[in-house]
Amino acid sequence: MSHCINPRCQIRQNPDNLEKCSFCGTSLLINGRYLLVKPLRELSGVHTTEIFEVDDRSTRKVLKVLNSDRSKLIELLQQEAKVLQKLQNLGVPKVYEYFTFLPNNESKKLHCLVMEKIEGQNLKQWLEENEPISEARAINWLKQITSILSEVHQAQLLHRDIKPSNIMLRPDGQLVLIDFGTVREITHTYVHKLGQSDITQVYSPGYTPLEQMEGQAVKESDFFALGRTFIHLLTGIYPAELPKNPQTNQLIWRNQASQISEWLVYLIDELLAPLPQNRPQNAQSILECLVKGNIYDETRLPLATKQITTTINQTTRTQQRQSSIRQIWRTGLRMLLTSIVVTSVVVGVRQQGALETWELAASDSLQRLRPLEGADPRLLVVTITEADIQAQFPRQGSLSDRTLEQLLMVLEQYQPRAIGLDIYRDVPVGVAYPNLTKYLQKSDNFIGLCKISDPSTNNPGIAPPPELSPEFIGFSDIMSDEDTTVRRQLLHLTPPSTSPCTTEYAFSLQLALYYLATEGIVPKVTPQGNLQFGEVVFSRLNANNSGAYKNADLRGYQVLLNYRPYRAVTDITFQVSLDDILKNRLTPATKKQLQDRIVLIGVTAPTSVNDYWFTPYSSNQRRFEKQSPGVFIQAQMVSHILSAVLDQRPVLSVWNLWLENLWVAFWSIVGGLLAWYFKQILYLGLAASVTLFILGSTCFGLLLQGSLVPLVPPALSLLFTSIIIVIYRNYKSK
Repeated sequence: MSHCINPRCQIRQNPDNLEKCSFCGTSLLINGRYLLVKPLRELSGVHTTEIFEVDDRSTRKVLKVLNSDRSKLIELLQQEAKVLQKLQNLGVPKVYEYFTFLPNNESKKLHCLVMEKIEGQNLKQWLEENEPISEARAINWLKQITSILSEVHQAQLLHRDIKPSNIMLRPDGQLVLIDFGTVREITHTYVHKLGQSDITQVYSPGYTPLEQMEGQAVKESDFFALGRTFIHLLTGIYPAELPKNPQTNQLIWRNQASQISEWLVYLIDELLAPLPQNRPQNAQSILECLVKGNIYDETRLPLATKQITTTINQTTRTQQRQSSIRQIWRTGLRMLLTSIVVTSVVVGVRQQGALETWELAASDSLQRLRPLEGADPRLLVVTITEADIQAQFPRQGSLSDRTLEQLLMVLEQYQPRAIGLDIYRDVPVGVAYPNLTKYLQKSDNFIGLCKISDPSTNNPGIAPPPELSPEFIGFSDIMSDEDTTVRRQLLHLTPPSTSPCTTEYAFSLQLALYYLATEGIVPKVTPQGNLQFGEVVFSRLNANNSGAYKNADLRGYQVLLNYRPYRAVTDITFQVSLDDILKNRLTPATKKQLQDRIVLIGVTAPTSVNDYWFTPYSSNQRRFEKQSPGVFIQAQMVSHILSAVLDQRPVLSVWNLWLENLWVAFWSIVGGLLAWYFKQILYLGLAASVTLFILGSTCFGLLLQGSLVPLVPPALSLLFTSIIIVIYRNYKSK
């Protein structure tokens, strides 16, 4: 891929096999030898110069193209070419050629300068990836740049734009001073026209001295920029962000660079003297000071420098503390405002339900980390397999009258605490089975089920067994989320007037209530309308306490289902097959397990009923076992209530909306603090990773205690706040 040099061309990228631009017809081989490989900065149209990496007969070079016809800008580019040709120091780029080029169908020539391509990275990029420099490195680099400036000044030239981004670090450790054109429209470098004249002034905020801003640059101006550059390198802080002494207006930077000796501090302060005549008068005097090192003679400092040093040393701790406090307040205010904005956005997006899927997935992941608890000793499931269904005669759905009668007669021998039939029986028992009819009418521990109608989905509902009294009937309705995963338990719902199922209580709740009543435990209703057993309260989900749910159907009395952890679906309770019971293949241990328990009867044949559900543990299951039979979901729900009341197992609850929002805001502030403290991206990334781990661990610990707190919103707020502050800091440091 090659690029067109014409700045007015609308499509500048071209395939390698073309000789001319496919859009404007300009030759792609410039001056008969240079092929533009790629731009070295964005071709945005806002720069007066464009910079390309070019291929010159298999040698990579840099081409600077001036696309303005202003005479002063042309003069400055030509001056840059002359300067680089005059300088022989290895610390400046070599210049190879200066020429003009006329694009196709254009009247304005482009002025072009071909220079050496410097490998490596500039010191601004280096500082973003590393800690502030040590004293040894500072002395080494200061010697190199000062030596380069010595040659520049001896040639009666000024650089006028020294800053970290204009100093390249080669792979061999040598520094190269770049950008001798002074006309370079990059971020934070401004070229202003003074009055109606064609005189230019170049400055970079944070580095340029006052006299240069007023258009009166001298060689000592380069020394000032050099001092500011090394303050940035030694502290890692953009100079304009450092506090200033209110009396002298000098930067307070020493406490940020404790790694360097006092003599080096004095030298840098001398470079920063407000008046040019009070700075070192030439580069050689700076080099002499660097050679003498720690035996630097303070008596050699100019009077103004002594005054500056004395003033700084006499600054009281109170003044420094006040300055630091002001700086902290400014930084804290920016951080707080950023956190407020980020929190508001994250909370707003969350309230629209955009994070619901992510939050539920995160909650599932945390639940799967919980330790196994074993089977609930109060439950047993009688499974009806496909083979059990096929073996019944005569066939009557999942469980024929004859088979049900046989099953109940066997179970009664072992005196279960309660029996729950998780199979719809909306037709009367056949006349051939009067004993079954009598059992269902007289039994006081048999719970049947029905299904409530839902006019909104044209679901007509299913009637209960006609033989059962209303107090022994519960609805089977299960609330699933958009991903068909069951995470909520419906305890109470008022059915429509047209529903064939008129009970208001869930099947699982009816079984649990019966069991607890035999233990002498009866429920009561709190003033908030929540169900309470002793000290255990089942808090309902509502608009202000819905956790991750923002668009879910929260009708009725719904609570979060605290699953008993499992590896396999069958881990949560003991089970025995219908065939084993009818054929009396029960071991003594199994017979004992049938006694004094809640026995749930349900179908596990996947081809016979549409009663299979995903759970938070589905992702851990094998391919054909990801969905759980409905009877095991009902077992989880019964166990949920019994374990909470009898075993003090935590009931899952969520925080109210305001507390959740404060939680998100707290982690947003933490993200801001991380970005403020860790200046290096690598360290910030590591710190953010550790903090996110702490956030996840905290959420997991709270989950074990029964509190399901947000994980995704605070994680997003932490990351976004950190990113925004890093972007802002990088923008300010340019």
